[in-house]
Amino acid sequence: MRKSGLKYFMTQKMSWNDHNIFPYHTFRWKGLDGSVVLAHMLPEETYNSQASPASVRKIEKNYHEKGLCDQALALFGVGDGGGGPSAYHLEKLKRMKNLEGLSPTVQRFARDFFHDIDRNTEEYPEWRGGLYLEKHRGTFTTQARNKKYNRYMENALHDLEFAAVLAKQYGGKNYPQEEIADIWKEVLLYQFHDIIPGSAIKRVYDESVPRYRILYDKTRKMTRELYEDLFSGELAVNTQGFDRTEYLKKDDGWYQVTVPAFAAAGQFEKAAQSTALLAEDLRIENENLNVRFGGDGSILSIFDKQNGVEVLPDGQVANRLAVYNEEDGNAWDIEVYYDEQKPRAFELVEQRAFLDGVNAVMSQHYRFGDSDLQQTIYLQQGSRLLQFDTKVDWHEKQKMLRTSFPVVVDAEEVTCDIQFGNIRYSTNRNTTWQRSRFERCAHKWVDLSREDYGVALLNDCKYGHKLYDNVLDLALLRSTNSPGRDADQGEHTFRYALYPHAGNEHKALVEQTALAFNNPLKVYKGTGTLCPEESFVTVDRDNVILSTIKKAEEHDGIVIRMYETYGESTDCCITLPAGVEKVTLCNLMEKPEQTLLPQGRRLHLHMNPYEITTFVMDMAGK
Repeated sequence: MRKSGLKYFMTQKMSWNDHNIFPYHTFRWKGLDGSVVLAHMLPEETYNSQASPASVRKIEKNYHEKGLCDQALALFGVGDGGGGPSAYHLEKLKRMKNLEGLSPTVQRFARDFFHDIDRNTEEYPEWRGGLYLEKHRGTFTTQARNKKYNRYMENALHDLEFAAVLAKQYGGKNYPQEEIADIWKEVLLYQFHDIIPGSAIKRVYDESVPRYRILYDKTRKMTRELYEDLFSGELAVNTQGFDRTEYLKKDDGWYQVTVPAFAAAGQFEKAAQSTALLAEDLRIENENLNVRFGGDGSILSIFDKQNGVEVLPDGQVANRLAVYNEEDGNAWDIEVYYDEQKPRAFELVEQRAFLDGVNAVMSQHYRFGDSDLQQTIYLQQGSRLLQFDTKVDWHEKQKMLRTSFPVVVDAEEVTCDIQFGNIRYSTNRNTTWQRSRFERCAHKWVDLSREDYGVALLNDCKYGHKLYDNVLDLALLRSTNSPGRDADQGEHTFRYALYPHAGNEHKALVEQTALAFNNPLKVYKGTGTLCPEESFVTVDRDNVILSTIKKAEEHDGIVIRMYETYGESTDCCITLPAGVEKVTLCNLMEKPEQTLLPQGRRLHLHMNPYEITTFVMDMAGK
């Protein structure tokens, strides 16, 4: 008799996830903001299904929720490389459509499958948290140039969109929508699997990196030309949603400038060197931190003068530039046993301490094998950041470069930055699940905090972190040979910074600090008439981040996008630019949902935890 009950849907490749230890196949995936997504993990555990009787039998055996759901999904064909289904797959499907002894199969689209199983969903199990890709830990680091240019392009396009809005609103310039869209589309193309994970063949990176350089130069040139036509004189531009006071270097020295949120300012004050700055032999110091170095270049002590805390545990050192052998590694994965070896380290050739205006600097030169590394470590006066500007000429094969910072903070969880929010992970290794998740993905920062004290590690283009116990460990380079040969060979530049702070990551404004680190103030010199010293838009809550200012895709309105970053319900007030006639709440696709009623230029909104909010402003005369 032919089995009844379980229906088996066949579709060609769409997506996949590792789930060899995942407990569910059909389930409700609950987000941090309370939203619920219907999800299905493939019971066959592959996106390269052979569409054979053995495939169906494996699904029948594995499917956890077959008592709740009578349908399961298989992705058939040659998934890797986008080969898709072959005549061989299709012929097998035709023959076993109603084969006796197997569940019936039908070839349809995945969307039809999800439509059919979207019933009685309250009976499905619920999963909260992320899905860890256990065989893709290396993709956070491999092919560093593409990852760097992706971060830089996202920031550069963000800045170009804001410049184009100002030029349109105050200078009557045409918004270069088609050009911006074309650049965005190519950047998004390079985010496609397998490009940005670093798991493509060598040719992909030989072609995409030069294109990235062209796009980056074009984007910055467009921004500069807009400001040159618009600005009156020399102005520093702040493209972030919070006020900033920073130092800038000009030909005749260092200057300090204060720039409001989403505004520009031209009041540059010559900076006097602080008497608290010190640079001597093996030590640099400012008002907040005293940093001592060893003879091998590693950091022996970071003393927080303001809070009376030695940041490093007794007997442990930081920023030792460790090199791990990876003979068994590939572009996708870092082997679980990689840190059982004792790593080698870059050997210090020279280090020199000196003062450079507002900076106390330790300059270091290292070598390892055929590779050369130069690092400028500095404390800027008044700052709490210990910054590391790094240049590497890397010529190692099957090796990985990492740095680490053991800290005195013990916490059960570490907070990791992700797009439009953050997520917490356990720092324990109590279970096999926890031990297998030794490499974590984070964007601009990770933070290990108690309520009274914490330490954050910021970066400008890195993503792979090991975050166990009290150690903040950052992956810098991986030189794998499969599938793309000679990964990461040649010159690289990148920056990271350690940020000891009082309180937790909220009190210390780690998100704002990391945004400023990734987006330094930039100076433009124009021949126009505008000096936009008043903020274009502001918000009155630290946990609400104004992210994007751009023209709407389908009309002349101006889009404002913002997000809540503390995981808290918040009532906030946005101060709008002058001349707003109408405000419409939209979804992420900029489709209108609700007309909002500002009080003059004040717009009051309620935001749920981690909510992303988008609204469109129709401006007078537009």
